[in-house]
Amino acid sequence: YEHDKVSRGLTESGFDLVRDSLQRKNAAHVLWNKIFRRELFNDFRFIEGYMFEDMYGCALIPLGAKKVVYISDELYAYCRRDDSLSAAVTDRKMADLVFLSERLIEVYTSNGALYYLNDAVLILLSGIVETICKFYVKDLVSTNSFKEMITNLLALRKRVRKMNPNN
Repeated sequence: YEHDKVSRGLTESGFDLVRDSLQRKNAAHVLWNKIFRRELFNDFRFIEGYMFEDMYGCALIPLGAKKVVYISDELYAYCRRDDSLSAAVTDRKMADLVFLSERLIEVYTSNGALYYLNDAVLILLSGIVETICKFYVKDLVSTNSFKEMITNLLALRKRVRKMNPNN
């Protein structure tokens, strides 16, 4: 059982939560460790049939939150098993990760968030490239899928870099 302790009383905006999570290339992008107000879901729809829907949801839903509060109480126990469906690496899962990253950037572009999240999105994309490369080296991703995913990610990264306000 592994967990990170959070200091009681830490508060930030939903936008800050998203930016910080993207910059950590991380999966604070899971929904199971959060409680949201119902109205944050009013304009949000999951893209059905894809893995990593948590990453997609956690990168969008909090943007509407005025305030995020962290508590140190341990209210949920998550059991992680090596043989679980979510632990297995497949070409399809990695392709889903790339697809949802593309959709995420489309939404950030359309709602104006990409301008403010640009550097964080570039860090996230680098993390996804690293992850796919790591699995490819371990022979968990096929060569054809690897080439297609990396090509798509590098093109996406180039497009995001062009929109970088710091350029």
